[in-house]
Amino acid sequence: MAKVLMTGIALVCVCVAIWAIDLTRPRRIAERVERAGAFGLRELWADLGIAAELDLTNADRRLSAEIMALPAVPGRRLCEIIAVTDGIRWDWQYLVFEREYGVWRFVGHIDLPCQKYEKPTFRFVVIAPGVYCMVIRSLAGSGTGLLKYEEAWYEWKAGRINEILNIPIEGHVVGWGMAFDRKFRSEITEERDSAEGFSVLVRLHETYSQPEHIDEPDFGFSENHTIVFTWDSAKRQFRNDPARSDMAPHELQGVWDDGTPEFAVRHLEHIKKILDSGTPSMRQWCFNILDEAIKGTTGLSPGSCPRGLSYALPKMCFPGCIAFWTGEMCLISLWFITSSKGTHL
Repeated sequence: MAKVLMTGIALVCVCVAIWAIDLTRPRRIAERVERAGAFGLRELWADLGIAAELDLTNADRRLSAEIMALPAVPGRRLCEIIAVTDGIRWDWQYLVFEREYGVWRFVGHIDLPCQKYEKPTFRFVVIAPGVYCMVIRSLAGSGTGLLKYEEAWYEWKAGRINEILNIPIEGHVVGWGMAFDRKFRSEITEERDSAEGFSVLVRLHETYSQPEHIDEPDFGFSENHTIVFTWDSAKRQFRNDPARSDMAPHELQGVWDDGTPEFAVRHLEHIKKILDSGTPSMRQWCFNILDEAIKGTTGLSPGSCPRGLSYALPKMCFPGCIAFWTGEMCLISLWFITSSKGTHL
């Protein structure tokens, strides 16, 4: 009798253990979120230790939770992702789980707030053996006169999710009282080469104009650039390939981030050409850019003024002027050049 009792207890323990493990399955969690709504999601965040700022839990609303299973890859643990959103589909949260030794483990989360125009899109990319990424294209900024879409590459390893690459995809900044308006678009190509390995090639087209003239070619200029990111297996990160690129990573991000001083430095050659042979309207625009660039650097300490801003302007401005290379003298010389623009148009 005792032996039968012990066997029964063992079976009960096994069943309880299986039931407990099953409750950690992503599918069970998704059902829990859909059944309990925002209240259930708040409980889930507390259980998983998630601190997030999303509107998903701000009201007792119904939520949808979609399971996305990553394709099986040799040497890779089984992974599933829960995509959580609400009825208006503005806020999205991706919960990533891995299965190891029969047990599901929570890896991390990716939050995408305010996706008010369209649902984020994603794809899975095998970069190298054992390196598997989720690539998400989403809205990264919006407002009156503002729009930015980006593509973010995420890898998870050692129980953490890391963003390993971020590429501005499309956007504009217009009518914000700056000296220039801008818009840009990127084309992304993935390349696999036996020598170089895995690379991401970005072809960027950017357009700049006088304020409120972004779609009029005669009131601005356009540039095309290429930047290549190659996967470094030893460091497990992307690195810029300067031999195949004509811009640096910070310049790629600058298509959205640049203020007027950074813009003046990065596009100085175009500014020089316009000052040399542009129309009066275009020359006046470039002088306005330089004026605003100087105002934007007045808080810099000596020696920290962007070197490009002190570049000698075309001879038509001041044939005998001297451009100083550092600090406050750089600001003084440029202020003198640009403040006298009225006599040189």
